[in-house]
Amino acid sequence: MEDVPPSTRDSGLFEGLLQIEPGHDGVAEYLITNYTTSPRYAPPAQPFGLNSTTRFRRCTTRYVVPFLTANNLSIINPGPGPNTGLPFSVTMGYRAVSAGGRTDDYVTEAEHFLDGCRRHAVRLRLQAGLYASHNKLSDNLSGGYLSFNQLSALIAAGTYDRCWARVQPR
Repeated sequence: MEDVPPSTRDSGLFEGLLQIEPGHDGVAEYLITNYTTSPRYAPPAQPFGLNSTTRFRRCTTRYVVPFLTANNLSIINPGPGPNTGLPFSVTMGYRAVSAGGRTDDYVTEAEHFLDGCRRHAVRLRLQAGLYASHNKLSDNLSGGYLSFNQLSALIAAGTYDRCWARVQPR
């Protein structure tokens, strides 16, 4: 993550003063502001569960089984226990470096409104007002994030080999 991410702020203030009668004024103020910061993070890291039947079969048969065979290991649980004879679970860590770093746009939008009146009399000044404020914070994903469904479809079709992070020629 960046130490000081880029940010922007846009603001506007509108004020109005209306003299209702001598010594009596109506006041209105409206402030609107938009603040955006866009930090960049490392590429997404995701553990993927593999198995030989439903979850990324191609990676299991291409990488896991040959590794186990070469090292005289088995994916089948020898027991004892309730999972005897069933395959062990296999998890592969994957960092989507080719997708680039993740970028979010954190946006804060704020609106403030004041409506009131002022009264001046001899040495006395009275002021009353109603102040309303509304803030909205949102996180907009703006880059570097992957769709798990689309990535899974590419792997299943053999178009993308995530173990070597490259597109396979067809």
